[in-house]
Amino acid sequence: MPSISCPKYQIATQVARRRQAQLAAIVKGIGVAPVEVMTYGTVDRADECWLQRTLSQASTQLASVRERIFTLKRSPLPFNSRQQLCLQG
Repeated sequence: MPSISCPKYQIATQVARRRQAQLAAIVKGIGVAPVEVMTYGTVDRADECWLQRTLSQASTQLASVRERIFTLKRSPLPFNSRQQLCLQG
């Protein structure tokens, strides 16, 4: 396994995080790919484009939130802060 500072490891980690965010979006129902719906109406291309943009932004936002969480988790806390977190549960 490559070291954490290795560029290949960092790229693999980024890809895995993005993939996980996309899968989470699908599971939550906001999906990355449109769901096929049977309809008798015509397809509005403008609506389809808007939906794709919206869904891709949701995936990006989820990835951003995930990155912030992991960054906060990796950052060392002062001893008193850690002690307070343990006491709070």
